[in-house]
Amino acid sequence: MADGLNDARAMRIAEVMTHFQTICQQIAQYRVTPPPGQAQAGGFVMLNQCHAQAQAVLALPFNPGPAPGGANVEQIRAQLRGILLDAASRRFRAHKIYLRTLACMRWVQRRTQVLHGQPPNASNAAALTQLNNTLNTELTAVTDQRVFNELSARDNNACNWMAEMPTLQMIRVYIQSH
Repeated sequence: MADGLNDARAMRIAEVMTHFQTICQQIAQYRVTPPPGQAQAGGFVMLNQCHAQAQAVLALPFNPGPAPGGANVEQIRAQLRGILLDAASRRFRAHKIYLRTLACMRWVQRRTQVLHGQPPNASNAAALTQLNNTLNTELTAVTDQRVFNELSARDNNACNWMAEMPTLQMIRVYIQSH
């Protein structure tokens, strides 16, 4: 039975994909050239990993499932739900990478303040160790639940249609299977 919500589903897909695109653009803006000899420092390595992960998400193939034959509204509904799951999963992955990227950028800024243009040495070793520990703590705090909650809160605050948004469990299963 047709529920008359396919237009709403299509609009929601567009909203989620627009947000996904915005997140990817934000990640791309965070590029840092490490000082000579410091490219292997933890935050720089992680930042490069974040960029590689973002590129991998962008390169994921899109498979909307079989095209609905004819004008069967139920097939279109099922396909739109599948596309929404794909879009929500991409946005979820991108937002998780974005939060990790922000943690790395905070590390870069703090490291720059500690080093004052000088190379790492014994006098700043303790401060750098603390920065690395802080980065690890911040990265550990970027959990799936946190990412899902932030995206849900954003959508709710924007008064977006949430009735058929995939659950965190659905997103996890989808990501693991793709």
